[in-house]
Amino acid sequence: MRVSVSGKVQGVFYRVTVQDWAQELGVKGWVRNEPDGSVTALLQHQHKPVLDEMLRRMWQGPPKAVVLTLHSEQLEAQLQYDEFSVLR
Repeated sequence: MRVSVSGKVQGVFYRVTVQDWAQELGVKGWVRNEPDGSVTALLQHQHKPVLDEMLRRMWQGPPKAVVLTLHSEQLEAQLQYDEFSVLR
């Protein structure tokens, strides 16, 4: 699943918080900042309820974040990830 989040999501520990949640839930993939101020994540997990929980948490964000939009789309898996990483 690819997720794009906009709002006040950079400089507020959003990526690190998403990584913590992913590790807690067993989600694999990555999260990164985009030049336009948004955040993009690629999430992999075999159970839809786990991905739904990640999306719920990403909508909420960490305390200093203000999420204005969250768009998600299902993708065909191109690569299989072994962990969840914060990309720079």
